[in-house]
Parts: sequence; structure tokens; C-alpha cells
Amino acid sequence: MPNNHKSSPLFGWLTAGSDLISAQLESTASTVSKKIDDTFEKKKHAKDKRIITNKANLKIFTSSIFLPTQINNKLLHKVADA
Repeated sequence: MPNNHKSSPLFGWLTAGSDLISAQLESTASTVSKKIDDTFEKKKHAKDKRIITNKANLKIFTSSIFLPTQINNKLLHKVADA
């Protein structure tokens, strides 16, 4: 059954407003998702770096028990490389 009444401008404004809000929410959700992914990636990188550092420290500590004179040279080389 066709509608013989004119559409209210208010209805058009509400529809346009809801479309605009929907687009803004989608954009915001995309931005938040990207930020979360970036944060997880940074945390993973920091964790990997910490594991490597811990292994290197253990290696240096173990060698320093047996060869204390070599530990000083290793540390100086690490500082020079940095």
C-alpha cells in the first residue's frame, strides 16, 4: 500500500544523523582496534627483548663465576657496541 503522506523533514534528519553517528562509531572502533594491535605488538617486542637480555645476563653471570677477568671485557664491548 503506497504512502500518500509526505515524509517529515524530521525523519530525514534523524536518518542522516544516525548514519553519521554510525560512520563515526565505525571509524572510532577501527582506530581503537589499531591502537590495541599496536600495543600488543609493542608488548610482544618488549617481552622478546627482555628474554634475550635475561639469557645474555645469565650467560655473562655464569662465565663470571669461572672467568671474572673476561666479564669486564665483555661488558666494555657491550657498552662500546651500544
